[in-house]
Amino acid sequence: HQGRFHLLVTDVGMPQIDGIELAARLRRKHPHLPVVFTSGHVGNEALHSGLLGPESAFLLKPFPPEALFACARSLLDKARVR
Repeated sequence: HQGRFHLLVTDVGMPQIDGIELAARLRRKHPHLPVVFTSGHVGNEALHSGLLGPESAFLLKPFPPEALFACARSLLDKARVR
């Protein structure tokens, strides 16, 4: 994809490439890319490795659509202020 990414929403545990690696790869080219990580597992140690920061958020599945919207809106608003 050659266009600009505004937001990444990814599951932490995917079969081919996990969401953490996907975010890391995209952030090499887009360092301030806001990311919403999702997972159905509470004890995901990888999320506590410093990847979450002001440009990231985590939602535990299942979550209502409104929670995703609010999370995405918050990250996009923060990105716009920068």
